Amino acid sequence: MPNLLHLPTEILLSIYHNTSNIDDVLHLARTCRQMHAIFNAPRNRVEIFRSVIKNTPHHKTDHQISYLQDLHSTLETLYGANNNLTMGFLRPSDKIFTHVDSLLDSDKYMSDQFVWDTVARWHGMKVLFFGLYCDESVHASYVNSTPPRAQFKESNRYRDRLAAEAPLDPPAGVTIPIDSAERKKGWRAYERFYQALTLHWAVIETLCLARAASYSSSAERNARFEHIWTQWTDTGSSRSLSTKVDVLEVVEFVWGYLGRKVFQEKDVIVTWVGGTSAFDEFCDEEEPVGTNWMYFVRCMMRYLRPPHILELLLGVVWRKDREGEGEGMDRVEYLRRVGFFDESAGVVEREDEEESDPDTMFNIGGLQEDVAVGLEAWAEGYEVDVDTEAQWEVYRDKLWGAEMRGRVLFREESEEGLFGRVTGDREEGTSKKS
Repeated sequence: MPNLLHLPTEILLSIYHNTSNIDDVLHLARTCRQMHAIFNAPRNRVEIFRSVIKNTPHHKTDHQISYLQDLHSTLETLYGANNNLTMGFLRPSDKIFTHVDSLLDSDKYMSDQFVWDTVARWHGMKVLFFGLYCDESVHASYVNSTPPRAQFKESNRYRDRLAAEAPLDPPAGVTIPIDSAERKKGWRAYERFYQALTLHWAVIETLCLARAASYSSSAERNARFEHIWTQWTDTGSSRSLSTKVDVLEVVEFVWGYLGRKVFQEKDVIVTWVGGTSAFDEFCDEEEPVGTNWMYFVRCMMRYLRPPHILELLLGVVWRKDREGEGEGMDRVEYLRRVGFFDESAGVVEREDEEESDPDTMFNIGGLQEDVAVGLEAWAEGYEVDVDTEAQWEVYRDKLWGAEMRGRVLFREESEEGLFGRVTGDREEGTSKKS
């Protein structure tokens, strides 16, 4: 350290700018007075954080999320109970998506406000990972819960079983056992968790904007929803196989597991949408209770962002631990604020012939299919002759729960090793062909 401190301030500042983690920046600032003084100088903090955010893959979508969250706060006026939701002049134009898409470019300037938003988000989402995913009680409940299935494999009995699950108990406050050798892996696992979380979160935000937008034509609207579906399922993207697997795991934990646990209360559909125009859609008397419940939960997961899920766990699910709290929550108004009662696909100025309404029933099952696509791409790239789709289906049904669920983020595994694990070659992975 003494030799390091003899370096010019400009070089020490460049060390900050080349750090790849917000927490590492803060740790570096605490090493000595000189490093803290450099970090604490006017404008240095925000510029350092801006460099970290723009140059690291786990912050790729933060700029987009910050912009869309800021925009959503203005859209809450649109969702007010007294406004006519079909009024196009209150809605953002579909031209806004050109700017939204450009925010994924790392060269795009990020405002100070969005830098601080990202720093707060990075720290805030640690509650989901360290406070819940790594909590001994929640982790055990998650890995032992009813495993997800492809929708075409779901039976009424399966849906009824999910609907009848017990509510989630509050976290025990005890972290799952991590030995000293794996402690660093825990922080690396959080980077992976955060990257996967924000990749899906950004698409949720974009989907909500797509519902609120006004389109010049139905063709333009349909093209936008098709584009968002390709983002949802990562179609045509260069994401690695391991990132696709990480996204599947994180989305299933946050939106699939914690998300459904928000709605594990009795008469949940009546409680949340009773007395509204949406009630009949979710309460079909000809369908089993579990099927109605599953449809309602899946619809909700297209609107709720991670902070909403945390807020509802604290304010609704665990209110019994804070006597009386949460009972007075206006659930209908809550759903109104997140856009639940808005148009499902925006409004259009001109209906084009031969253009039907877009499919807006996005679900997390598409992420499972995306892993199959990633496996197939890997096999083709290395000329491996294996039926990846069939192998993935078997692995997902038989071994995913025991080997990956609740564990994959802590496992540093090469792409080759991951491919070999899924396709059955567990010792050395599948050999690459040049």
